[in-house]
Amino acid sequence: MSQVALRAEVAELVAYLARSEGGADGVWVLDLTASSPWVARTLRQRGLRVTRSSARDASSSVAVADPAGLERIAGASQERANAASSLLERCSWLLVIESPADGEGRGGRASEGGQGLSPAPIQVGRFELAETLHFAVAVSPSARTIPLEAAAGPEGSTAAVPQPSRLSVQVWAASARNGVSVEGLLFSLGRSGAPGRVVISRTSRAEAAPRPGSPINGEDLAVADLLDEVAALREELDRGMYRVARKGRDLLAHVPYGLPAAKVALRAAIRTRQFMRSRWSLGAVRPPVELDPSGTAYPARDRWLDLATPEVSIVILNWNRGHLALAALQHVWRNTTGAPYEVLMVDNGSVPGDLRLARRERQHYREVRIGVNRYFGEGNNIGAEEARGRWLIFLNNDALPQPGWLEPLLSAMRDPTVGAAGARLLFPDGRIQETGALIQPDGTPIQLEKGMPFEQGTREPLRQVDYCSAAALCLSREDFLRLGGFDLTWEPAYYEDVDLCLKLRLAGKKVVCATESHVVHLEHATTSSASASLDLRGQPEFNRPKFVERWGPVLARAGPGAPLARRPVAEAPGQALQLPMAARGREFKVGIYTPYQMVPGGGERYLLMLAASLAGSGACTLLFPDRYSRLRIRQVAQDLGVPIPDHLTTSVWDRRRASWDFDFFVALGNEVTPPVPGVGRTNIFVCQFPFPAPRRILKSRAGADRTYQHTLVYSEFSAGAYSAARSALGLGPRRPTVVHPPCGSATAGPRAISGDLIRIVTVGRFFRGGHEKRHDVMIRAFRELVSSGAGPKGMELHLVGTAMQQWGSRAYLRGLEGLARGLPVTFHVNAPGAVVAGLLETSHVYWHCAGFEVDVTRHPERLEHFGISIVEAMARGCVPIAYDAGGPREIIRDGLDGRLYRTFDELVECTASLAEQVVSGDAQYEQLRARAAERALDFSDARFVERVLSILNGNSSS
Repeated sequence: MSQVALRAEVAELVAYLARSEGGADGVWVLDLTASSPWVARTLRQRGLRVTRSSARDASSSVAVADPAGLERIAGASQERANAASSLLERCSWLLVIESPADGEGRGGRASEGGQGLSPAPIQVGRFELAETLHFAVAVSPSARTIPLEAAAGPEGSTAAVPQPSRLSVQVWAASARNGVSVEGLLFSLGRSGAPGRVVISRTSRAEAAPRPGSPINGEDLAVADLLDEVAALREELDRGMYRVARKGRDLLAHVPYGLPAAKVALRAAIRTRQFMRSRWSLGAVRPPVELDPSGTAYPARDRWLDLATPEVSIVILNWNRGHLALAALQHVWRNTTGAPYEVLMVDNGSVPGDLRLARRERQHYREVRIGVNRYFGEGNNIGAEEARGRWLIFLNNDALPQPGWLEPLLSAMRDPTVGAAGARLLFPDGRIQETGALIQPDGTPIQLEKGMPFEQGTREPLRQVDYCSAAALCLSREDFLRLGGFDLTWEPAYYEDVDLCLKLRLAGKKVVCATESHVVHLEHATTSSASASLDLRGQPEFNRPKFVERWGPVLARAGPGAPLARRPVAEAPGQALQLPMAARGREFKVGIYTPYQMVPGGGERYLLMLAASLAGSGACTLLFPDRYSRLRIRQVAQDLGVPIPDHLTTSVWDRRRASWDFDFFVALGNEVTPPVPGVGRTNIFVCQFPFPAPRRILKSRAGADRTYQHTLVYSEFSAGAYSAARSALGLGPRRPTVVHPPCGSATAGPRAISGDLIRIVTVGRFFRGGHEKRHDVMIRAFRELVSSGAGPKGMELHLVGTAMQQWGSRAYLRGLEGLARGLPVTFHVNAPGAVVAGLLETSHVYWHCAGFEVDVTRHPERLEHFGISIVEAMARGCVPIAYDAGGPREIIRDGLDGRLYRTFDELVECTASLAEQVVSGDAQYEQLRARAAERALDFSDARFVERVLSILNGNSSS
């Protein structure tokens, strides 16, 4: 096996062992010898902290070493050897990694065919790792796999297995392309309950070579390893070129007239990257799939394909894998029988020409084009909304259906107690990849029967499971739309299918694997490219905490595979706001355009509340540069607590379209000039804030600016910045109208909360740059409160916010988690609206640090423009402490309904003073809470609607 594949498995195993010790953020001790630096790099890429020492620090829970490193330590001085020995004794786990280049395996050799267990001890220098038990896992095509479950006794029992103090796992691998995975191995390690040490070793290439006559020979192994290395190098070059071009663009954007050159450089890098991705890749990055020759007849397609009135809609999502997508199409046409069906090919922003070959057959499928990569969940949501059939089947473009695959799925779905049915997934060599899956409370998936020979799989037609992979998943279109589709929380990928299946189970339905439905799945063939625009390395670990927060308690109560307690599934509000009768005298056509991503945030709440307000007076259309699903709008509205009218529609912006004919047109923008020209009789520009932009671009929009009659801003602070920006650009004066953002409904007053535990909370997106929320300042201030004793004992800090891959949130969050290590700090990433509301209602203090120590004259855009989250906290009786600049100064009246600060010490002192008032039961704190809730009424949803309708009615009467 190549080092590329081996290092990935090492990182998976280390992450698993970390979770088994109760956390994934320990200190990892690595003995840096000649063959181990690549292990360190891989662990760092997975977000694990690596200590480059073998003897200094004995506080880590996992030690990683190789035989050469142990030998070197054993031959060192007595003092160093004793220190190393002490370290190994104090570590929870010791991993001895033996790479393919290390020669003969040191831990004993499995018997012929991998059928035996060798209990030979391991001895390296002075260290004798005795009482070892070897589990041989053979993945050569010519050998069988011995699962650890079988070795552990019937039904997973461990009674017949001795419990050694050290457990050695020997992985016998022939090639990275044989589907090597350690997931089943890891689950078995956890079930065996073996304490102490784990030693992982690799056999030599000679041992790994298959017997004569097998499909793969020794030369193929060498070639496979070489191709793996070439593929890895190609990916590194791809990412490096793109990063350089992006940095160049950012630098040139600040140079006058340099933006065109930067754009040329970026486009060149993108074209190069797209060309390299579209080339026939070597190695395991893009597995070869044979296509049917042009003109091939498909009798089954002629009989069952029905694009007009299908019973089944098969949705295939494609992104830059047109060759695989066409292969999936051909397998569908060849092997699908039993019900009329249609195929929807969702082109998720692929490079031009990616589906060139498939489009020769476009009369046999429907294509849904999206101009940008909406990722797995939203891409499939858009396809589902376009579907016409009663049943939806989500099929990966790297999934190849086999004969008779559809009938077992539909047979399972006709049982009214079944909510979803998945196919049995197979590796290309015929071994089982998955017969459904279980999910543990810590988010660890368990793919059932993975790696087993097909003939050893269960013969039970339906197997009830926790979830089935969306690589081939069937469910009712009605259920899918009712539950809100795939959740945006998990973007760009991983856990969407698990989340959806668990929602179905909460609704009282079962999830089953139809074992007689077979689909060959080229695992990770679509997502294996680590290009700059879709880097999924570490994404499962990034999404895991979010999954655990949402589903961990539910799964812990039920147990793997057990039914979940049925409860109603929340749906997005569907009723329009109650508007004044004066606004209902005439129906208007309203269009609202936004160039920004539709994710939960303050700007999005402003947009949706604006849409809800105006939609009450007529038809309202939300316009985007590229398509979004209505499911997406519903989910964002639900998270933000906005009631969306049923007649609200979405569309893609096209300035050439003559049929818009809006009475009112509203456009959002982050510059002083609007991004698009107005296309209504009355046009309103909502300037969130006049962020800096190249003067050339702003001047080029002067014509569009003249088509707008009104400008709305969030605050007086934003209004001053807008007027100054217009003056600097030489545009005519236009007085903006301040319409404060809607910050929620009126409440009955703050709830009574306990003062035994002081809880501090903040809400804001996790991102760096611009008007970032300065979570780092909050963590440093909290550490000062805890360590210096300035505040009372028993304090918690809760950081709540949205995190998306495209904002660089993963790296930013890792840095914050490191900064908060050892403190009672909890991160709530992409938390549902109900969770956020609950935290605000049970917290004593709300922190806000955006704009901290920013020079307002040079960078006003880095300050908070208004502060929606501050008002939401105040409405629930949470006393705010905010930085004294920007929009918060218009919300908080210092000392009356909150506190303002200018320095780091003032933040700490204000918080400590409020905390002492809570602990002592001082009435001043309760008065602050009451006045804060009263002040929040000035920025309620009702006030916002009243202000918007006054503008609408004033202009409609003219």
